[in-house]
Amino acid sequence: MSIEELQAHIEQLSAEIILQKDVLRQLKRSKCAAQRQLNALRDPISQLPLEISSEIFLQCLPHGPRDPMAGKAPQLLMNICSGWISIALSNPALWDKIDLGFPGTQVLRLWAERAGIRPLSIVLRGALDEPVAGVLAQYATHIRHLELYGMQYLHVLNSNLSVGSLCFLRALKVGPFVEGQSASLADVMALLRFAPNLVECTIDISIRNRSFPVQDLVLPSLEFLDGAVLQHLTLPSLNTLFATSGLISNQSLLLLFQRSSPPLQILALGYQNEADFPTLEMGLRLVPSLTQLDIKTLHHDFGQSFFTRLAESPSHFLPHLRNLKIRFRSPVGTFPYPALLLALSARRIQLASFHLGVLHPGEFEVVGDGLRTLIAEGMEIYIGDAYGEVNYISA
Repeated sequence: MSIEELQAHIEQLSAEIILQKDVLRQLKRSKCAAQRQLNALRDPISQLPLEISSEIFLQCLPHGPRDPMAGKAPQLLMNICSGWISIALSNPALWDKIDLGFPGTQVLRLWAERAGIRPLSIVLRGALDEPVAGVLAQYATHIRHLELYGMQYLHVLNSNLSVGSLCFLRALKVGPFVEGQSASLADVMALLRFAPNLVECTIDISIRNRSFPVQDLVLPSLEFLDGAVLQHLTLPSLNTLFATSGLISNQSLLLLFQRSSPPLQILALGYQNEADFPTLEMGLRLVPSLTQLDIKTLHHDFGQSFFTRLAESPSHFLPHLRNLKIRFRSPVGTFPYPALLLALSARRIQLASFHLGVLHPGEFEVVGDGLRTLIAEGMEIYIGDAYGEVNYISA
């Protein structure tokens, strides 16, 4: 054969190979479709009533928001047969929680569409771009739970929302961001203004420009707050407050309680010292509903003053306190155990538990018999390490 003939023959073979590959792909698709049909005929779930099969699918879901790239339910349920696809797509509850770790405009929109009118829980971890923010704004009135883990989220999201956009948002968490990132107070407050009906809020970020003037905000339904944005908020429904940041002063707490008169029951505070006790006492007297208190301190004198006040005023100072936790972090010095025993004895009727986390237990045995008497009467008392692993009083 000549060169020209060989070249023509090779081209003919190449064309035939391409044709056969197309035939092979078509055969594979036909086989896959036939396998799906066979799976559907054999599948007992497809024979069940829709409400039962839908409930089975719901029980397959991982807890919390779902990562679309994790290869788990609900996406995994779409890979079995056409019957399962129909069941999955007919159940909006499978798609109402999403944990997005990448800029996925199409994925976010698809899940939101499949969720229908159900409340959405959305967690954003990757970079947020304008298209994703646009999808969030489009479905803002459906969002019930929102978590943002990235500094850029606040500014980009705020620019796409309007006041009251997140009117159905009940739980918000911002941060923590990667090390070195922070957000402005103005951006944080702007986001809160979009969500006037918040019930739970956690702001776990470093906030800059705290002195920048911003308009105060009333969140009438907020019951749980963990974060350092107290000075500009009024919270008349506040039930739980974690004010453990070193940036939250007792003066800020006092002013918050004066503005809000909240029915506070649970309060966790950062490190306290003797000099700040008078302000703290005034603040605590404004929340007599408090039942659980968690305090950190490095100072013997603070403990002395606090326990003395507990012993002296059981009916006027924290009268409903049921659970008290003290974290004494001083590597040196002694804890005021005699004052502690007097306070616990004065509160023996209403106080259910006392927890003292210490680096070193010190001379607690000077009041050991008294503490054991309280334990015998039903009070739960722990004196040991911060991890709850060693209780010296029961050793």
